[in-house]
Amino acid sequence: MTERPGSSAGRERASLPNRASTTVRSGGSVDGWAMARALSLAAGALGRTSPNPAVGAVIVDGSGIVVGEGATRAYGQAHAEPVALAMAGGRARDATLYVTLEPCSHHGRTPPCADAVVAAGVTRVVVSTLDPNPRVAGRGIARLREAGVSVEVGLGAGVARTLMAGFATWIATQRPHVIAKFAASLDGRIATRTGESRWISGPEARRWAHGVRDHVDAILVGAGTVRADDPALTSRTPHLGQPVAEGEEADPLLDRVVPSRPAVAATHADAARQPLRVVLDTQLTMPLTSQLASGRLPGATLVVGVDDGTADWASRRASLARGGVEVASVGPGVDGRPAVAAVLDLLGARGVTTLLVEGGATVHEAFFRAGLVDRVAAVLAPMVIGGGHPAVGTAASGPDHLSGASRLQGRSVTLLGEDVLVTGWVRRPAWLDDAARG
Repeated sequence: MTERPGSSAGRERASLPNRASTTVRSGGSVDGWAMARALSLAAGALGRTSPNPAVGAVIVDGSGIVVGEGATRAYGQAHAEPVALAMAGGRARDATLYVTLEPCSHHGRTPPCADAVVAAGVTRVVVSTLDPNPRVAGRGIARLREAGVSVEVGLGAGVARTLMAGFATWIATQRPHVIAKFAASLDGRIATRTGESRWISGPEARRWAHGVRDHVDAILVGAGTVRADDPALTSRTPHLGQPVAEGEEADPLLDRVVPSRPAVAATHADAARQPLRVVLDTQLTMPLTSQLASGRLPGATLVVGVDDGTADWASRRASLARGGVEVASVGPGVDGRPAVAAVLDLLGARGVTTLLVEGGATVHEAFFRAGLVDRVAAVLAPMVIGGGHPAVGTAASGPDHLSGASRLQGRSVTLLGEDVLVTGWVRRPAWLDDAARG
């Protein structure tokens, strides 16, 4: 079947892997549509490739037919370009490759993608953005041009760089990209004075939250949240599966509304798709009867405390370990709790590139106070609680003056049913705004 850019069939199939021989030339821009398809593939791979970046690639032959496509696979497996080239086979010769990140030029766990592109006979490559990794940083494009391949850089760069935020942060700092997420009333409360919090946000917002969980490497909460809410911290919404529209600038991770999927929303996704669950628990006092300590959830749980050298701490560690929970210790911060910078170092060493911090208030305050929040995703419900628990810190904490507040850049506002989602950058990296070079 021939699919025209902009048709409902074309938009739906654009996000699905392993579909080739699709005509994209009829009407509209081949370049724009094909790159949108590549960005869709990259968005679908988020949370499954770390510490490698999630990349999408599409190959279109001279007749305007998609002959190959693919996305980065799990770490140590094939990158997006070889996946697409394998699908295309001999049809890649004299074709155009659309790829969301510059092909790599170095030997790592896999051979250089730039060499594979040249060997396949691709004559034109359209790249969204250069690689922030200094081991690549333009070298992949130079390798292609040296071999006589025509290279263009910059199409879809805004979305591509947003998708690369976790990878770029990890490359620069060896720490994960931190997203602070919470749902609050209009007066900034996440629970009543008695601790009741279910549910401040509506079903659409909760579906969105599970979709975000499905595309990050790790989720972090404090022990207080475990005691109060007994959360599972799992994703119960599989891949968002939403195609990136041609010319779209929305963040595919945070600013996309997740469609209702009642048939799958009630069950956990498989373990391979679950983010790492992280609990900050200084003295390892989280209940052994909690879901996170039960050993029954898919995926892994890591509890980070501060080892005080006592027999009690060692005993509690052993009890958690019997439930399949991994326990690690880091040095204390000024408040005696695990130092959040050290926690990020620990996670970065494990290859975690994107961390969703879900609270509670004390944990959020610690990350903001340390200046370690990169982005905020706040769901605001149309209600006023008039007291209760704040989303961040306490009434006695925080800056003395408004000049010390964290103001968001690059803000976006999205309706999620009756709720309002506000996202923005606290620390917007220069790499995100650099003009495309090449």
